[in-house]
Amino acid sequence: MPTPLPIKPHWEHVYSSRSVDTVSWYQPHAKHSLALIQATGVPRSADWPCSSATSAFWTYPPQRCV
Repeated sequence: MPTPLPIKPHWEHVYSSRSVDTVSWYQPHAKHSLALIQATGVPRSADWPCSSATSAFWTYPPQRCV
């Protein structure tokens, strides 16, 4: 069984060597995710747990990360 690569150094390298819009998971606008959230009826003023300050997803105003 191959030894797994250390995860933290890998992602630190990815984020330090590439611009946000060149990674494979980049979306300029997360239309599907926003539609799902809007369908829940959660108000835009709700607090959200945010994992990435560089995400275009959080341009959905207002930005309220907890």
